Amino acid sequence: MTPDMQATINRLKELEKQASSEPWICKTIQYSNEEIYYELVNGRGKVLLDVLEASNIPEKDLFLIVDLRNAVPALIAHHEATSRKLAIYEKRLAYIAKNYPLVHADVLEHAPEQEN
Repeated sequence: MTPDMQATINRLKELEKQASSEPWICKTIQYSNEEIYYELVNGRGKVLLDVLEASNIPEKDLFLIVDLRNAVPALIAHHEATSRKLAIYEKRLAYIAKNYPLVHADVLEHAPEQEN
């Protein structure tokens, strides 16, 4: 993992710890025929943000913010689990390359580059 990626993961983990509890939802509230408001609400039902539709924050951005907030813990956990597995596999492959160079060469020659 590159240092930049690790810094990003660390920053997201810190922000996630400090953020309001998940899951967030985005409610659409129509007060009149002309005014639509959006509320970002956290997992405890607390309104985090009221946004008038005419504001400079597009509706799609609000829903993206909510979905990202809700996905961050699972994405971080998946990334960290995958990184741990990759480190194990790299160590195993290095062991095979060192102790069984012919097997290593044969595996690399015949291994599929991607799954179908």
